[in-house]
Amino acid sequence: MQCCLCKQEIPVEHGSWHEGHNADPVADGRCCRECNIKEVIPARLRGLITDDALQAIIELESTWSSTRQVQGDKKNEIN
Repeated sequence: MQCCLCKQEIPVEHGSWHEGHNADPVADGRCCRECNIKEVIPARLRGLITDDALQAIIELESTWSSTRQVQGDKKNEIN
C-alpha cells in the first residue's frame, strides 16, 4: 500500500499490519508512520482548539491582566 501523502510504500508495522494510519484530516486515505507523526497528528492537535475556545482564552487573559493591574494599583496606594 502507498502513503497518500508522501507516495512511498507503507512498511509493515506491528507484526503483519501493513495498512498504515488514517490520514484524516490532512487527506483521505492511509499514510505511513512518518507522515502520521509529522503531518497528521499536528493537524489533529491544531483542530482541537476551536475559535470559540481561543476567544475564551483571550478573554480570560484580558480579565486576568485587568485584575493584576487593579491589584498593582491598590498595592501602590498602600505604599
